Amino acid sequence: MANEPMRLREYTAQEDIERVVREETQPRFSAAASSPFCQGLLGEQLGYLSDTTIAESFLDGSYEIPPEIDDATALLIDEIGRIGQSVIRGSTRQDISPDKFSTYWRRVRESTSSSYSGVHFGHYDVAGTNERFATFFAKKISLTMRSGWAPSRWGIGLTVLLEKIAGVALVNKTRAILLMEGDYNMQNRVIFGDRMMSIAREHDLIPDDQYAEKESDGQDGAFMKKLVYDFSRLMKIVLGIVSEDASNCYDKIAHPFCSLVFQAFGVAIASDIAMLSCIQRMKFYLRTAFGESPGFMTALVGAIIQGLCQGNAASPAGWSVVCAVLLAAYNQGGHGAKIKPPIRGDQFETAGVLYDDNVDLFTMDADMDEESLVGTAKGEKCFGYLADYIWDDETGQRHYAPPPEKPLPILLPDGTTEEIAVLSCDVHQVTLGVASSPDGNDHHHLAAEGKARDKWKSIRTKAEVWINRLKTHTCRRDTSG
Repeated sequence: MANEPMRLREYTAQEDIERVVREETQPRFSAAASSPFCQGLLGEQLGYLSDTTIAESFLDGSYEIPPEIDDATALLIDEIGRIGQSVIRGSTRQDISPDKFSTYWRRVRESTSSSYSGVHFGHYDVAGTNERFATFFAKKISLTMRSGWAPSRWGIGLTVLLEKIAGVALVNKTRAILLMEGDYNMQNRVIFGDRMMSIAREHDLIPDDQYAEKESDGQDGAFMKKLVYDFSRLMKIVLGIVSEDASNCYDKIAHPFCSLVFQAFGVAIASDIAMLSCIQRMKFYLRTAFGESPGFMTALVGAIIQGLCQGNAASPAGWSVVCAVLLAAYNQGGHGAKIKPPIRGDQFETAGVLYDDNVDLFTMDADMDEESLVGTAKGEKCFGYLADYIWDDETGQRHYAPPPEKPLPILLPDGTTEEIAVLSCDVHQVTLGVASSPDGNDHHHLAAEGKARDKWKSIRTKAEVWINRLKTHTCRRDTSG
């Protein structure tokens, strides 16, 4: 029951703590198995790493989508093919120079927690100061990138639990961080975090809807939400908004799908295999106040571990390019908000606002029905708005229609549904650290203390700068052609 008091159980013995942590974290590693790319025909054709001959046809756009593939998956396949044809295959460099090795380790913090093997950052930092050692390690990592072979040491990780809220030591409220080998994470950061993302930005493949980018932050996303709200309210255009908490997003990335995405963005298949194969066979040891656990947790019999893991240097970049494909497919499916400013006259499209695991999706002139959402979101952490308008004969004005009586269902992979509450347009909710509502009433921020008030002041400042540019005619316009 929703109003039933929370029952807590305290564990103090090492064996009990390790068992409870395993029970909490084990399901995360199989969350991606429900992806259409892991099951049925696609699962057979792609394998676990999308290193098959058929996978090549996905990347060059020649794959003929079978009729049994659902429309959403078909859009993702089309988008992968579109990107794969625009980026040169395997265009990311697969080598690391001794200078790169030395420079990388010179910038890290030596106090960073070490991995299970005990080889910590200080060892690599010292190795980088010696030309002979730097050359040896650089060639070793380059060989791994080019061959897809990875040391067995890379398949062992050490899990630590960090409190999200200081003093709250509930297992389900902590963040599980995996400490990986330093040279493994160096490879991932260089190949995926640096070189793949450079290619993505060079080809303008990261949409503006993603605000966890350079020279951007969550406040920009909150400002965009307010602009879309205002546009719907002023133009009286029906707008649907769903705010979702993509919790454990790194753990829900299916390997066959992300391997296709990485290859489409120019990563060589050997580098894909070197990174993903280690995760698929990962042995998770646990570090607690008792020390490191004697046993480890790994994949169940007949299954593999998927996701990118919290603590992997490739995870933020991997999540970014995966979301780029998802958002592009979402727009191609006819969703998102389309705004045509009267001054410029060109149409602006936005699928929503995405900042890390905070997702707000827009859809204009669409019904919010039972087929609107499919996924694994938790209903209690999500909400939605339907900004619809009705005519008032007495006042001669339009105003917001009452929200639907029924909640918005999410179809889960197991066939069951979660329900998302559809709120009234005058009810504010806090997302990206800023409380907002479609009706534009943001006065509650004036009384807010601390970060909420500071963020709101920052957004107001950005809005004032934008308006002043319009007033002073400093906005640029392309008059060519």
